[in-house]
Amino acid sequence: MKKSANQLVVLFSFILGLFALSLGCSGGDDTGEGCDNNSDCADGQICNADGECEDSGGDGDSDADSDGDGDTDSDSDSDSDSDSDSDGDEVVKLPFYVSDYYDNGGFMSGGSPNDMSADECPEDPDDARCHMFTWTGDEWGGVFWLFGNGNWGLEPGMKIEPGATEVVVTAWAETAPQEARLIVGMQHPTEDPPHEDPFEVYDEVTLTDSPKEYSIDISEETYESIVGAFAWSVPEIEEKREVIVYIKDVQWKK
Repeated sequence: MKKSANQLVVLFSFILGLFALSLGCSGGDDTGEGCDNNSDCADGQICNADGECEDSGGDGDSDADSDGDGDTDSDSDSDSDSDSDSDGDEVVKLPFYVSDYYDNGGFMSGGSPNDMSADECPEDPDDARCHMFTWTGDEWGGVFWLFGNGNWGLEPGMKIEPGATEVVVTAWAETAPQEARLIVGMQHPTEDPPHEDPFEVYDEVTLTDSPKEYSIDISEETYESIVGAFAWSVPEIEEKREVIVYIKDVQWKK
């Protein structure tokens, strides 16, 4: 009888061991349980490199925003400076600074363009968006910001996001007061250029010796690409003299 009781105890212990083992194998939904692959873990968990189940950290939805920046690309910047159109060409977004994309070497005059020089603003030579121009002559003179050095309409302009309403610029003159024309867009720069701009608008202003912001309205204009994003010019004068004009922070804006 004592032997039969001992046998029952051993059998009961064996059954309890099997029951406990079965519980351990079905515990894949608890973080930290052992696993060989993701199928050993509960929904929403993965099997990590240490062989333990852990929460995947996903947001539970099926969108393509893998970087959390609000867009569906794989970078961390939802405010890229440009997009691409249906042809794969770069389209620069608004707003943008003209000096970041256009060359200010489009010297123009009724006389010799060699009488025009361009330099950095002496007050802040590291500011790439501030320019000092010196014009010596009695004819009219000015400068265009061109898309490509020397591109007077022989090559296409830069594609720009639609919807610009104004171009703002800070300008002043060392030789104030100075009559000037602030221009956006370039038409008829040469005889029958293949890529002239769809519009050319300007404002007549009087520059003072203190920086002042001006706005050229382009809200009624339509465009796809622009060759001459901005220009300034001064009229001819009776006597030859030196004219010094400062142009800073030219910006296309919505």
